[in-house]
Amino acid sequence: MEPATIVTQQIYQSAEAMATQLLAAKGLARHSHLIDDAAQEIALAGLQNWQATQNIAFAKVRMRDRLKSWWLRYCADQRRQPVNESDLPSAVVDDGESVSLLQMHRDRRANPAEEAAVNDFIAHLNPRQQRILRLAYAGYENEQIAEELAVSVRTVERERSTIRKEYVREFSK
Repeated sequence: MEPATIVTQQIYQSAEAMATQLLAAKGLARHSHLIDDAAQEIALAGLQNWQATQNIAFAKVRMRDRLKSWWLRYCADQRRQPVNESDLPSAVVDDGESVSLLQMHRDRRANPAEEAAVNDFIAHLNPRQQRILRLAYAGYENEQIAEELAVSVRTVERERSTIRKEYVREFSK
């Protein structure tokens, strides 16, 4: 075998071991697709570094750095991942559809008076504002909400601003 092929195999095996070790520590070792994604990305970085320097130790250092970057990017992508609207807890229905944020955030242990006040506040929002609130809670970005509702991004921003101002006015008394 050629020396370059041997180095390539060593780099990929190291990348796979690094990815497996990180994901096992994070409790994600059973997700082989994540291991493959991480290993491929960091192996590529290692190969590029090895081609530039012909030093496998530097290549492995670069791979560890790239693995950290991959993990941070993966975590950020997971946080930004919108939730399907149908996966949200069911809304409180009162004279039509309204969304209960307190019902969705039960861990806040709101008292019944607060819960009723928020439910009443949401019930008095117009249907578009209620839908925007629901989608924002689901993790959608303004651009995604605008696309979903077939309105401009500026309209979504304005409606969210209006909701915030009304909420502050209502609950800062």
